[in-house]
Amino acid sequence: MDIIEHGRWAAYVPQTIHPLAPPNALYWRQEETGEDWYAYSRRVWNILGGVDASGTVKLVLDAAGTVLLANRDASRLMPPVGRVIELAGAGVEEPPLGATLVDGRFIGKAGESPSAPLVVPREISDRQFFQGLALKGLITEEEAISAVSTGALPAAFETLIGQLSAADRFTARMLPSGATSFLRTNPLVDTLGAMLGMSPGAIDELWRFCGGL
Repeated sequence: MDIIEHGRWAAYVPQTIHPLAPPNALYWRQEETGEDWYAYSRRVWNILGGVDASGTVKLVLDAAGTVLLANRDASRLMPPVGRVIELAGAGVEEPPLGATLVDGRFIGKAGESPSAPLVVPREISDRQFFQGLALKGLITEEEAISAVSTGALPAAFETLIGQLSAADRFTARMLPSGATSFLRTNPLVDTLGAMLGMSPGAIDELWRFCGGL
């Protein structure tokens, strides 16, 4: 299951309004790029005939990560004011309105168990990754700081990479030393995790932990 970020959205009034637009029409744009919601949603989800058939879950969250709106049809996600994210993957359920996204998990209003499955972030930053490894005791704090600031690999990484085939070592060194973010779906993540004795579920848990830092 992946969390896909679609930025923050706010209401606005376009400089030029289509002459056929109704007088009470409302408009929203992405704060980062200024792209209009109508154009963005149709470009990203290929909405045809006013219907989004992608099947993924779209959510609007407030600044605290609380779910304000949830719908599988982006054209019905109105108004998309706040942070918009998408939950993609097989068997993904809509979290309840009012639930809050905390450390990759949707928590109910009164702290009940979440009704939706645990969500694994699709991508985490290098800072989150190495900080999480240090907090879990897999590398030292000094190694984490050095990895983020200079790209130096922790000793444990060098040991693991040394066990790979010669053809894979260069790529394996380039990923952690040069990347500014890490994708959960990168095959090297599972390869190195397995060498540490971590199951895919344990790696998912590490990703959720790091994503909350």
